[in-house]
Amino acid sequence: MKRVVVFFIAMLALICPLFVQGKSLNTDDVTKVCVVMSEEVKSLCECEVIKNGNQFYYTMSLEEYNSSSSIFKSYDAINLFYEKDVSMQKLLKAHNITSYYLSSVEGMDVLYGYTNNFSDFRMVDGKKINVQIVWKKSETIVGFPLIVTGY
Repeated sequence: MKRVVVFFIAMLALICPLFVQGKSLNTDDVTKVCVVMSEEVKSLCECEVIKNGNQFYYTMSLEEYNSSSSIFKSYDAINLFYEKDVSMQKLLKAHNITSYYLSSVEGMDVLYGYTNNFSDFRMVDGKKINVQIVWKKSETIVGFPLIVTGY
């Protein structure tokens, strides 16, 4: 059942695009960024590009993203990857998450929340959601509006 819920949430993120102006991310400890877009763009950075269906996944370092964020003007999702376990309090503060709830999926802690930093959101269980965080043993992933790269 939990897999069905996670799959449903991920599909919502892919079906309902997020249109937000590209902006720099000022987040410590981020090791890589994955931007998911419905259109192919000519990137100035040396990022990895994977096409999956009608989506393009651009994976790069935080520095590369910040130096070329203007080309990612409208995207469907953005995922931030941390190599280490980052505390919930640090992430709540860093991303200005004002409301949230926690659940567990296949033994991993998952946070679903809302931040004013991004205008788009999804309705999940009657609540506005536009950020998802999962803590794994060696990695923390933050997704706006949801994690679409898997975990």
